[in-house]
Amino acid sequence: MARGERVRMARKTLGLTLEKFGAKIGLKKSSLSQVETGVNDLTESNIKAICREFNIDEKWLRDGVGSMFVESETFSLDEFAAQHNATDLEKEIIKTYFEIDPAIRRQILNHFKENLMGAGGAPDSPEELEIMHPPVTGDENSNAG
Repeated sequence: MARGERVRMARKTLGLTLEKFGAKIGLKKSSLSQVETGVNDLTESNIKAICREFNIDEKWLRDGVGSMFVESETFSLDEFAAQHNATDLEKEIIKTYFEIDPAIRRQILNHFKENLMGAGGAPDSPEELEIMHPPVTGDENSNAG
């Protein structure tokens, strides 16, 4: 399949007219039509614009290799929590945190930043943070009754 045919396939997959697709990448309807029919080839800037604007994989557009669209990376909090052996309570705490109003979350973060960094400045490593603020162990809580 020629490059112009891949452009047409992408445009049709996206459900866009020649006019709307071309407008997004700075090409007139007639110029885009000439690309799709193979009369003209895409310029480097056209290729970059199509990939950027429509999340098209550049290897696919140039050479027909791979998938039409760039696969977006996803992050699953549940998978991350499972990989780190988080307890159900820890998962609920994290989920509940993100249900808090963003303005209040910023206040919470600022509070922790101020208290963790204190007068000594920001720690340079997790080890330094641990020295500044030793972790609480179960032994310390057993006498508090």
